[in-house]
Amino acid sequence: MPDKRIVFFGTSELSVAALEALVSAGFVVPAVVSQPDRTRGRDRKHPEPTPVKARAEALGIRVLQPEKSKDEIFLAELEAIGADAFAVFAFGQILPRRLIDMPRLGCFNAHASLLPALRGAAPINWAIIRGEPVSGMTVQRVVFKLDAGPTAWAKTVPVAARETARSLTQKLLPLAGEGLVAVLSDVFAGRAAFAEQDESQATFAPILKKEDGEIDWTRPAVEIDRLVRGLDPWPGATTTLAGQLIRLWDAPPLDEAGGIPGEVKRIGPEGIVIACGTGALALRELQREGKKRLDWRAFLNGCRLRAGDRFEGPAA
Repeated sequence: MPDKRIVFFGTSELSVAALEALVSAGFVVPAVVSQPDRTRGRDRKHPEPTPVKARAEALGIRVLQPEKSKDEIFLAELEAIGADAFAVFAFGQILPRRLIDMPRLGCFNAHASLLPALRGAAPINWAIIRGEPVSGMTVQRVVFKLDAGPTAWAKTVPVAARETARSLTQKLLPLAGEGLVAVLSDVFAGRAAFAEQDESQATFAPILKKEDGEIDWTRPAVEIDRLVRGLDPWPGATTTLAGQLIRLWDAPPLDEAGGIPGEVKRIGPEGIVIACGTGALALRELQREGKKRLDWRAFLNGCRLRAGDRFEGPAA
């Protein structure tokens, strides 16, 4: 039986488990494509390998790292490998048409939503921010339109009441490898069945920016709570107190009347209670700029806060 040769495209820690699943399932991976090495944190002189590159090298797999996936030299190298299929998860670059059309069996992507819902770069975050009751993983054949290819596999995951983007990511990660192994096995066996997406049901999950985390205290408490959970771990939901930037990490809504948006209503056993446009939030975990995350009691040890004080939006 001929080898089932695939090239895997992935970059972050999120992609490592999918690569490992494909290798464990018996696919031959002659090469991995990952983003270029970048500097991280305070060390601006020494680029670090991407998590996928590090794992691929440990497995003895060749690694290609183009600055842009449309680079002609890279595309020629990729074509010379002669892979039967490409598998993509959390790679981080838009794929050009020439690359998508290159392998004889096709290019397949695992996407962390139930397509056609939440196409785009940040489906896990936006699922929580928008209050979706379920999330999931879908495997699609890649076409030259964002996350719009026909699908062959999907699995649903409920979104828990206090779910964060961090916790939902951990639930979804194993499904990328599971789905890619299932679909690629069917593709190589000639039994894969694909269904076109319903364009009328498409929604989008655009890439996150730091300003997406700016809290508008005139919004309902339930919306702000979803923003806080949906932006954990990055970029974090932000507000200001006496001109100092504060990130919020846990702020459940309370079933009570609001008040002046952003104002401290009281400090009680439930936490620091803040009025919103509708309802109120109990701030339970906070972080000053450049400091550690603290529970609300520890935060108050270094902050004189009382009823009537006001949290503002970062631009205020």
